[in-house]
Amino acid sequence: MINIPIIKIFLATLISSFLLLISSNLRAQTYEFQAISTGEPILRTLWYAEGAKKNKIVATALMRSESYKYDLGPTIIFYGDRVDEEGKPIAEAIANLPIGATQVLLFFNKLKNTNESGQNYDVTVLKDDHSDFPFGSFRFVNASGKILAVKISEEQLTLAVGESKTVKVKASAKDLGVDIAAYVKDEDKWQKGYSSMWGHRENLRTLVFIANRPKGGIRTLRFRESGEIK
Repeated sequence: MINIPIIKIFLATLISSFLLLISSNLRAQTYEFQAISTGEPILRTLWYAEGAKKNKIVATALMRSESYKYDLGPTIIFYGDRVDEEGKPIAEAIANLPIGATQVLLFFNKLKNTNESGQNYDVTVLKDDHSDFPFGSFRFVNASGKILAVKISEEQLTLAVGESKTVKVKASAKDLGVDIAAYVKDEDKWQKGYSSMWGHRENLRTLVFIANRPKGGIRTLRFRESGEIK
């Protein structure tokens, strides 16, 4: 006869081992991330913990930060100077990382007011692997809260609110024309918000982050990275 209690113990042990394996794999994964501040610079005023070590970060709107590493799971909590009544640090920002990604880019947006969770930053996480965002391409990220239309060289695309798209563009000795327009819902029309000429090479990938200006309109932050084509 089948011993039911023994089977239950066996199944419980099997499930426990499986969950432990998943947890171990998640914690063993190493993320490499860079940071960008869409507003005022973060100059070692935010940090994340690895054991007893405080890793302070630098992020500006001018360029990608240096690369940081994190291997304690798919969520990074960033702290500042605030502490609670027990002296424990209070979270200023939380980044939820995509499982399986090897490289991510974090956009820190300083909030005007502390949010309901008590944080002072909103963090946008972008998967930044070269397989998804190769050299020779542009990636547009729409953080403006508006529907956008983009034309770069002969390529045209639209971006829904919060959407990002990558487009491969042929390199040219001449600068490429770039136009970005925002859809004005109340007036049912497109309004040009940005126009410029950008250089482009095969060994260059360009990240374009589009956000709102404090006094209206849109602003475009452009971050270029060169590297070796494999």
